[in-house]
Amino acid sequence: MITIVDSFKLARQKALSDQALKLSLTQLNKGVDSFEMRIWVGSMFVEHDLILLKYSDTSWQTQRIRYFKSEDGVMHFKNENVVKPTITLPLLIDSLKIFQIEKLISQEQIPNFVDNVADGVTYNLEIATKGSYKLLTYHCPEHYSKTEINNKKFLDLILLVDKYFHFWSPICSI
Repeated sequence: MITIVDSFKLARQKALSDQALKLSLTQLNKGVDSFEMRIWVGSMFVEHDLILLKYSDTSWQTQRIRYFKSEDGVMHFKNENVVKPTITLPLLIDSLKIFQIEKLISQEQIPNFVDNVADGVTYNLEIATKGSYKLLTYHCPEHYSKTEINNKKFLDLILLVDKYFHFWSPICSI
C-alpha cells in the first residue's frame, strides 16, 4: 500500500502550529484533554482573527485573538473575550455531528472545484478531541455555497459556531 502525503496540508498545519506557539497556545495536532476548536480567519487587507473555543474541566474558554505580523517580523496580538456560549458541550457535539465533520473535506480536495475569487476571507478550521484532529481550509465558502455542497456545509458549520459563540463571521462579497 502506498501512502500519499498532502504536503500542502502538512505545511498549513505546521504554519498554524507555529502561529499557535507565537500566540502562547498549544499545538492542537498533539491532542487535547477534552475538546478544542480554532477558527483562523484571514484576509489580505485586515488583521487576522483566531477564534478559540475550548472545553476543559466542565467549562468553556472562549477567546478571540486579533493578530498581525509587522514588516519587521514581530507578531502583534490583542486578546478579546467572546460572549460565553449559550450551548453545552454535549449539545454542541450533537450539533457538530449533524455536519459529519469526519467526512468533510477541505475545499482544495473537492473534485473539479475552481476557486475564482481573487480576494476575500480564508478559514482554517482545526478541531481536536482526545483522540482526533482535523484541519479544514476554505476560501470564501459563501460564494460557492449555493452551487457546491461541501462549501455549503462548511459555511453552515461556521455560521452555527458564530450563532452560539457570537464572534462575528466575516463574509466575502458575492
